[in-house]
Amino acid sequence: VTVHISIMMNSSVKSSWLVLLVASVTGVISALIIGGLNKIYGNKGLEVIAEKSLGKFLGKTVSAFYILFFFWKFCDTVFEFSSFVNDSILPKTPEWVILSLIIAVCVFAVNFGIAVVSGTGFLLTLTVFIITVGSALLLIPKYELSNFLPQFSDGFGNYAEGFAVSVVEPFGEIIVFLTVIPYVKNLKDSGKLVKLLLCAVALGTVTFLINVIRDTGTLGVLVKYFIFPTFESIRMIKIGEIFSRVEIFYAGILMMLAFFKASIWLFAACEMLKGFVGDRIN
Repeated sequence: VTVHISIMMNSSVKSSWLVLLVASVTGVISALIIGGLNKIYGNKGLEVIAEKSLGKFLGKTVSAFYILFFFWKFCDTVFEFSSFVNDSILPKTPEWVILSLIIAVCVFAVNFGIAVVSGTGFLLTLTVFIITVGSALLLIPKYELSNFLPQFSDGFGNYAEGFAVSVVEPFGEIIVFLTVIPYVKNLKDSGKLVKLLLCAVALGTVTFLINVIRDTGTLGVLVKYFIFPTFESIRMIKIGEIFSRVEIFYAGILMMLAFFKASIWLFAACEMLKGFVGDRIN
């Protein structure tokens, strides 16, 4: 997500915050759609919903598409993660070593089920939010108002591109939770599910918005030249001679987030594959 948010910022640097806010509406729509499907079909997985709503042939076709899509997202996340580690933390380590370790850890976690993967979800979310807000507050003295002006100075095509990127990632990715819903306990009705998803969309939007405002305020147009602008902006935090090199905390959080996200994608691909072949594999 960090990479794709930076791509969105490349398209609409000074107005990225507004593009992100508009795109968040699609996250709300996705949450309502998922809630509606849950109300109609119960706590069923995506592959079951596809077959019941579209018939066996079309349902299997859609399932095959999502198997490829989820696996591609897993590979994309793993490669983004390995590139970050290789470029910023372990430049002398061969990238294939990092890739192998990431994939092995994700496979190990998914093999033990979604409960293992999601067990750290709440703590990780809380930690990310605290670091995001804290870093934004510490960098306030370095914000430049000129980095946000003038607004709406780019062409419509730039805003449309930024909007499209934000819709696909992260708000369009909510569909993956349809593979997780069957394993969620104490989910009695679709109303509760919708509330949880809307809270997640709201928290995610606020977190991304803080990131965008902080990075734009500190880096300005330079965000176009960084793959991980947040890492570069956090590098600017320095309080006295003791409190510096805060980016190492962000690097650690980013690695945990990448593991969490990659594991979810791999789990979703495996679940879809299991349903596609008629539950003949585990």
